[in-house]
Amino acid sequence: MGAAPKLEGHPLFDKKTIEAFVKGVQDTLNTMASTEVTFGKPFIEPSFVMKGDVAAIVGLIAPPLKGNFVISFSKSGILQIYNNMLGENNTEMSEEVKDSVGEIANMVYGASKTLLNQNGYNFQMALPTVVLGEFFPAKDNQGVTLVIPFTFQPNQNFFVQITVK
Repeated sequence: MGAAPKLEGHPLFDKKTIEAFVKGVQDTLNTMASTEVTFGKPFIEPSFVMKGDVAAIVGLIAPPLKGNFVISFSKSGILQIYNNMLGENNTEMSEEVKDSVGEIANMVYGASKTLLNQNGYNFQMALPTVVLGEFFPAKDNQGVTLVIPFTFQPNQNFFVQITVK
């Protein structure tokens, strides 16, 4: 097993960028789903590997950078967040639950984008695509991936993955 690539100086993987995405996730889920989340230690993978069962993908475009922002959940994790959002008790995936993943991604990306653009980036708005099951990024958006793990109670986790070329 080779060592993960070192990315010192890569603009998307600096401390302020990670903090912007963490804050976007925490603020969104706390406000929308009354769910407090904590983040684990970010790490780098040499290529994208889907971490959850359901994910929303947002194309990252901040010329000259190009890539993907992905937020992925286990089925039980997104059902818990969805139920917290709406005060329901769904136990099965539905179109409404899938739509909530896209809405969460849209809000997280929007909040993070605002913070990043205040730091000199030029991120453009983009619409999320929701996938259930495997996802493989388009060839021109494959590259090293920053993974930020998050946890929430009881015993749930999800991931933010930022892949850039």
